[in-house]
Amino acid sequence: MNNRNFKVLQGGKSGGIGMAAKGKVFKAPVLPPRMTFIRAEATTTRLMGVVGVVAHYLNEQKQHLTQVIHLDYEEYGIDGYQLFVDESEAHIEQEISKVTGGLGGVFVPLTYEQYRYLIYEAYQIDLKTMHAEYDLLPIFPELLEPIQLDEAQFRAILDLVGPRAGSDYQCLNYGIMRLTGLDHKGFEYLSDVAVPSAWHQEVTSPGTLLKNTIFRLEDEAVVGVSGLKTYRCETLIDYYNRYKLLYLRFQIADTLRGRTIVGIQIETVMNISAYEASFQLRKREHIAVYEILNGEFNELFEELHPEMLINTHGAGDLFTQFNTDNDHVDRAVYYLSDDVYANYYITDEEQLVVSSFSLETLDYIEIDLGQAFEGCLAKIGEMTADQSILYEFVTSGYGNIYEYLDDSKP
Repeated sequence: MNNRNFKVLQGGKSGGIGMAAKGKVFKAPVLPPRMTFIRAEATTTRLMGVVGVVAHYLNEQKQHLTQVIHLDYEEYGIDGYQLFVDESEAHIEQEISKVTGGLGGVFVPLTYEQYRYLIYEAYQIDLKTMHAEYDLLPIFPELLEPIQLDEAQFRAILDLVGPRAGSDYQCLNYGIMRLTGLDHKGFEYLSDVAVPSAWHQEVTSPGTLLKNTIFRLEDEAVVGVSGLKTYRCETLIDYYNRYKLLYLRFQIADTLRGRTIVGIQIETVMNISAYEASFQLRKREHIAVYEILNGEFNELFEELHPEMLINTHGAGDLFTQFNTDNDHVDRAVYYLSDDVYANYYITDEEQLVVSSFSLETLDYIEIDLGQAFEGCLAKIGEMTADQSILYEFVTSGYGNIYEYLDDSKP
């Protein structure tokens, strides 16, 4: 998972200590070294490759310190950091929602050692991360000190924040995600076999799993092995802005740790074009178009939905709303895009364009918008396309979707 749901939290704001905007770096204020650790919690999303962490301290002045941290175990390490001092609970909850709202997990409590280990493990991904050098080291240097765990302790943490795969589909989809992201520790948690040497040759830097299709093969009976099942996976990954289609063969069996990958074989690897990849990823998209009647709608929408990812484009702002769980991992056909609930594009020509891959979801959204923004919107149209058109519209520079569609006709 390539940081697809994290909005970077910049420091220098009221109540925050850390990185400043526009790439300028300021050293965090030096606080008294002796602090009391109160509690910490993390999201149950480690097997997705990212974890949100919240920790609380009390310093010598009896000030309450709250850390909000985003950890990436594929490429970026300590990927986002904010420290709040005696900040209001409402503001902190809003910032936590920005960091973790799209991860799809729930929070679970951590011991101090577990909290330290999650941060240290992410730190090893990128030792030069600015958040480590300018945020953690001046105030919390102990969090970056080496911490050693035995296998049982390591698995206890992964059992807590993984969480453990409960089905063969989860085991395979999570396992291939961890392989694609070069998160070998995550893969080994799910497997009794090492990462194949052929995988190291095919994928030399973290990629993204875009789609995985699982096929059940004929079962094989092996003496002493319980519940052995064999699968073939057709796996599409984005790698260096290119695309690879892999055919992988897996065996899964019952072990003392539950359902576990006990065999893996790379059968075929093909480089494919962007056009071929788009054909593989094609899904029907449903779109509703609204006229914005209130000039403050953009600010009202953002205030009401701090958990959404925001991307600014030439003609408007795109808000992405993610599902609140990762149930899409437990399917025979996994799509990365299935973690998205809906997209909302607010254009500078007073249009709100809402898209979803589910028509039922679009109906629910219409009801929600009517209740939350009564008098602010007027629905002016809807459409369905056999492939996604929202992204092309967003990047086109147009602010009116109907003008874009008219001008795009052959």
